[in-house]
Amino acid sequence: MEIRHTTSQKLDHQFMLSEEMQYGLRVLFMSAVSLREHIQEEFLCNPLLEMEDISQEEQLNTPDDSSEVLSKEDYYERSHRQNGEELYSLDYIANRKTLREDLVDQINTMEFNEEIKRAALYIISSLDNGGFFVDGIENVSKALGVSHKTAKEALFQVQKLEPQGVGCSGVVDFILFQLKQKGKDTTPYEQLIGCYLKELANGNIRKISQEMGFSQEFIRELIHQIKSVRFVPSMGYLTEDENISFIPDVEVREEDNKLVLHRVQWKLPKLILNTGLAKAQVDTDLKAYLLEHYRKGEQLIKSLEMRKSTLEKVSLILIRRQEEYLLGKSEFLKSLSIKQIAEILGVHESTVSRTLNEKYMKTPRGIIQLKNLLSGTVNNDAKEYSKSQVECAILKIIREEDSSKPHSDQNITDILNKNGILIKRRTVSKYREEAGIQSAKLRRL
Repeated sequence: MEIRHTTSQKLDHQFMLSEEMQYGLRVLFMSAVSLREHIQEEFLCNPLLEMEDISQEEQLNTPDDSSEVLSKEDYYERSHRQNGEELYSLDYIANRKTLREDLVDQINTMEFNEEIKRAALYIISSLDNGGFFVDGIENVSKALGVSHKTAKEALFQVQKLEPQGVGCSGVVDFILFQLKQKGKDTTPYEQLIGCYLKELANGNIRKISQEMGFSQEFIRELIHQIKSVRFVPSMGYLTEDENISFIPDVEVREEDNKLVLHRVQWKLPKLILNTGLAKAQVDTDLKAYLLEHYRKGEQLIKSLEMRKSTLEKVSLILIRRQEEYLLGKSEFLKSLSIKQIAEILGVHESTVSRTLNEKYMKTPRGIIQLKNLLSGTVNNDAKEYSKSQVECAILKIIREEDSSKPHSDQNITDILNKNGILIKRRTVSKYREEAGIQSAKLRRL
């Protein structure tokens, strides 16, 4: 049986190209764990797919290097083991749903106009492992070419799905969302969480009570209510808080005092198509069945190659820019943004952003998430400083300050400017808050 396009396939050629591109992007954006599961499902249901090397099939459940499969809690260390086995189990994962899968299933049962549905699915695909949406409405609008109103409505609809609050911007936003759902006035909760995390951690109810102007009993009730809600939307779903492993997509090694890209996507089995079975002389119905599975198998193999090629290109940019950091010669990342990578590759920023999401690199410094090799910039006439350099400078100033007279953000800004790092006060405030450091008023002893 010759494999050739039928007349209807030719007529639908443009549509099929669009479908193939969408599928290729979906494979590209998958984490290695999710992609392993997808490959296993396709392998089991497609009679034309074969493993090129049977030993690779066994590698789906038996990693060949204990340092290559990481638990969430041991991000930069070797994986935990239990009874001599890796905690990651493909069979265990295959029988459970991820948060994204559950959300997509819910969206598909609801009636929306196409633009809102498309935006909602985009938001779901952009959620981080906790179920938080940090990209922002503007990025959705820009990536899909939809209005701000449509993107906002899509996010609203996603947040109404179960678990409610999925798509919030972070832990605090999620906590406040749940309290609002309970009918609570969130004003005192915002003040408590925003200003008194250190006191909460130390159990200093008396100080909180005095400064907030509420009774200790009222503060305890606030704390009780906070403890009664969930901290992440994805709790209980696959890959969250259950020692589900991270699997590196890329490995770089040091050779002759330089970094080289050693291997990409090596933890995934290499698939081939059984063309002999596809060409067998069979009846018309079986021929159509085999043609369809041949097309699907070919689509998967091409998509895996595209994913591998894209990861290789992105990784080469990352290791060339951050070589000194990855070799341990510098404690600072150099400036590198998603926009810069997108311009080099000639693709959209959202494509780079989602390519970096949930992808990991095995390096001489340990396993690092690809997006953590990015760093913003602070530009000066004489020199460009990376965000990590500026953050370290801010932390050093705060560590060395007189605790009875801590530096205000303006003081820190003046010190940095005096030392050649030209930065604005609001940027100092932003970096300080991102590092979880309180304002000068709250740092004063």
